[in-house]
Amino acid sequence: MTSALLVELLWSPSSTHGASFAALDVLQALRALASMRAPRAAVPLHWRWFDMRGRLRPAGLPAICRDPRPVPAALARRPADVIVLPGWLARDVPHFERLVREAASGAARVRRVH
Repeated sequence: MTSALLVELLWSPSSTHGASFAALDVLQALRALASMRAPRAAVPLHWRWFDMRGRLRPAGLPAICRDPRPVPAALARRPADVIVLPGWLARDVPHFERLVREAASGAARVRRVH
């Protein structure tokens, strides 16, 4: 039996939300297809959101983005298998530099997974 796939998605007020929502659509479709294929099997796919500072469940995340099936405790303790990092919408170079500084913890999270 294979273990479930755990995906993390970046959420930031400055990120390109369309990319995040597209990734979420794909995750929801994959889960639906897996459920149709094996209705009684355990959920094979989970996701969670984090912010640029590396915190889980960031503030400002729309309710529609939340995974209705919580990540099982055993799965929540391990690093993600995949991280989705959408681009940023920076107003200017100083704003971009601030985003990069704020993303230090998120970058460390990516290094752990990579």
